[in-house]
Amino acid sequence: MTDMCASLDGLRGDGGSQPARFSGQLPPLLGRDTDLLTLTAHLCRADSHLSTLTGPGGVGKSRLAAAAADELTRLGPFAVVLVDLHDVDTEDGVLRSIAGAVGDDFGGAVADPVTRGDIAAIIPDRDVLLVLDGCEQVTETAAVIVRDLLSRRNRLRVLITSRRPLTLYGERLFPLQPLPTPQCPLTEDVAHLQEYPSVALFVDRARAVDPSFALTAENAGPVAEICGRMDGLPLAIELTAARLRLFPVGTLVARLREGSYGGVGRNMGAPHRHRSVHALTEASFRLLDEDQRRMLMRVAVCAKDVGLHTVEDLGGLAPHQTESVLEPLVDLNLVSVRHGAGDPRFAVLETVRVFCMDRLRERGELKEARSRHAEHFQALAERAQPHLTGPDQAQWLGELSAAHDNLQQALDFLRDEGWPAEAARTAVAIHRFWLVHGTLEVGNRHLATLPQADGALDAARGAMAAAMGDVLRAAETFHRASTAYRGHGDQDREQAMLAQRHAALQHAGERLHVRSTDYVIRSAGRAEAPIEIGDAALALATASAQDLDRCEELLEAARTVYARHQDVRGFGLVLAEQGEVAVARGQFDLAERLFRLSLEKLRSVGERTMLPTVLDAYAFLLWQQVPGQEDRVVRVMAASSALRKTTNASPLRIRRSMPAGPLRQLRRNLGSPQFEALWHEGRLLDSAATVAEMLSAPTLAGAGGGRTPATQQEAKLTPRQYQIASLVSQGLTNRQIAHQLQISEWTAVNHVRQIMHRLGLPSRIHVAQWVMKLGDGLGHARRGEHGG
Repeated sequence: MTDMCASLDGLRGDGGSQPARFSGQLPPLLGRDTDLLTLTAHLCRADSHLSTLTGPGGVGKSRLAAAAADELTRLGPFAVVLVDLHDVDTEDGVLRSIAGAVGDDFGGAVADPVTRGDIAAIIPDRDVLLVLDGCEQVTETAAVIVRDLLSRRNRLRVLITSRRPLTLYGERLFPLQPLPTPQCPLTEDVAHLQEYPSVALFVDRARAVDPSFALTAENAGPVAEICGRMDGLPLAIELTAARLRLFPVGTLVARLREGSYGGVGRNMGAPHRHRSVHALTEASFRLLDEDQRRMLMRVAVCAKDVGLHTVEDLGGLAPHQTESVLEPLVDLNLVSVRHGAGDPRFAVLETVRVFCMDRLRERGELKEARSRHAEHFQALAERAQPHLTGPDQAQWLGELSAAHDNLQQALDFLRDEGWPAEAARTAVAIHRFWLVHGTLEVGNRHLATLPQADGALDAARGAMAAAMGDVLRAAETFHRASTAYRGHGDQDREQAMLAQRHAALQHAGERLHVRSTDYVIRSAGRAEAPIEIGDAALALATASAQDLDRCEELLEAARTVYARHQDVRGFGLVLAEQGEVAVARGQFDLAERLFRLSLEKLRSVGERTMLPTVLDAYAFLLWQQVPGQEDRVVRVMAASSALRKTTNASPLRIRRSMPAGPLRQLRRNLGSPQFEALWHEGRLLDSAATVAEMLSAPTLAGAGGGRTPATQQEAKLTPRQYQIASLVSQGLTNRQIAHQLQISEWTAVNHVRQIMHRLGLPSRIHVAQWVMKLGDGLGHARRGEHGG
């Protein structure tokens, strides 16, 4: 036996030198090399008496068991007997099936009726593996027979395949998971996509229908989606690929999106349980009692995994009843369990979910089930709302993140069924979650489709428009919100909305409204000031970038409100803005500390909308002040660019932390090949990894207290450029500079651009700050006014 098990080191998927006895006529076993090796090695162990291969219908349990049987046959003295019990549902049928297979293999005859003793008598006293394939319909009977046979034959091993375990003492479970599937929407190229076993299987089966089929950039997305909608179940993927006889890939995935699963993959030559995607679930569904079926269908309404509390609420049962009904569903792999740091999460495979929705529709219970689901998640949103700006912000944002798909489903149902007021309350309740987590397109879609308007709803719409950079829409909706709040006599929120409107219009070229600004600053000091005052102060601060003193005053007002409300995200955004002001004042060590604190705050709540802006600001400072950080800066810039594209965030700002100039300079410094390689690395980083990358950078103090940027050290301006830089520092516009120096406005613009380029500075504000730092050089620049 030791020598036999040692030969597993050379185990190959091609079946070895001996012909495959059990799986030779089946399609290739794709993506199961590790599973096959692990299972075969386990079966070779002398103490492996009872093993059960479990998993959902269509996952490939029978196929893997047959492959393992072939491997053990190939290895030598192991005798393998395979018994198909899929269509057997009585004890006598089980005994006859086992007796017939054992008799065929070992030449023994048994009496009629068959007993367990008769079967044990013809099993030889040697290493025998008895494979009982498809025991889910006869688990209790199989358990009794297996226990008796194992007690009579010490060298007997039994491998069970079943959708649920036998629950015998000493049983070793081998859960077989679906094949890995790509995430959608697809972000990987075709070459990487083909490495997924589910995709490789689909392509292999598609070529059986159409030999010319190939995975291309055009069909890669639909193929990935099909594999995901089939849950990575090999049989479901094979059945779906066979439908390419009728439909092209694009049409097929469109039908799946509409829920047309029942007719997918009709294989009339296969057993009934393998003829269609729905048949895979139907076989398990028949094994349930009515309480279990009702529970499964109500959980299946959920768009994604849910916690036990949700299962209890949707099922309408007491906790102890819920657990007793839920356990068989888990045993049958109709409901999966995911364990993490918190409570367990329960989910239903998409194929099972669609089957259950069809059953609810047939029973006339679908609307009631969806209504109960919507009511549950509406209540969750309203419970979360007051905590999204408080000390438990991170916890509740996490709750909403886990429930987001279900919240969207609830919103769609409430709107479509004619309950817009309930939909509006739900959308307003979670709009801060959308703003924090960067799901702006989703939030905008839901807010825009609600017909009626009120102050809170328009305030949420305005915040979404401002985050997406839509100046005019933001100003319009903030104005409507202020009017609505005025009608309710809510002066604080009325003025906060007006301030938000003025901040938005500042980006369209209008001047800030001093009255609104003064009101926000005064109100921030009052204990009852709502969180909207802090939001308004922060928006006004970003629109007051050229007046640093006013900007700092507004940031302090925002900080006061956010600190009182214990709003971690708001506090983090204030720190980032204060960091940018510190950069403008040349206080680089202070700016670095503020940026790092900001990133830590934003990371703690999973912020994604404003995170790219903060990352860019810190990366720019790092590039300017610490030598040897070009690689890190490029990766971080690439990651923030990818995140900005994912969230569609374009927050209204005047300062731009990372202009195009440094990107071009970095490309020149590193060379295009290295720059592109680093950029590709960065685009693969998620937000948490990017923040970790940035926080692991050396500090300015650790790098020797900072340094003057190389671009500034080497820059030498002409007397005329010094003269124009001096006028910029005095706050003159290009037109005013042109008038004073008697040059064209275009010439003034060109001079300013050349100055920023030679100094490596991103804006006129930084030019002004550079001039102020020159000290005696400033006097030289001013003296040059008369000699330039």
